[in-house]
Amino acid sequence: MNITKMLEKINQLKIGSRLHLIVQSLNGYQINHSEIDNKANNILDHFYESDHKFIKDEPIEKNDWVVLITISKITHTENMSFEDVALSGLDHKYSLEESLLLDDTMVSLFKIE
Repeated sequence: MNITKMLEKINQLKIGSRLHLIVQSLNGYQINHSEIDNKANNILDHFYESDHKFIKDEPIEKNDWVVLITISKITHTENMSFEDVALSGLDHKYSLEESLLLDDTMVSLFKIE
């Protein structure tokens, strides 16, 4: 699978407006886009240049979809990627729809149920 096929999959799923794009390090901390390399930036550009509108600065809720881009870098910042998600724990399921590995970057698409 490649990014184009993942974007097509998002279209097929008719996800709607509840779609988040999160960039994190291997250890689960959010990464500022200015801190990532060109390869990862190219991956991000594909998503941002698509027709999808990603939610920014809103909490992730039940039935939301998440595109999680994991960079092969260990960092420590103030925020963990899912620190403010009220849905963490054993009561909720994270349904992985697709994933792909591009060089040293993993891209996953999942739904929080």
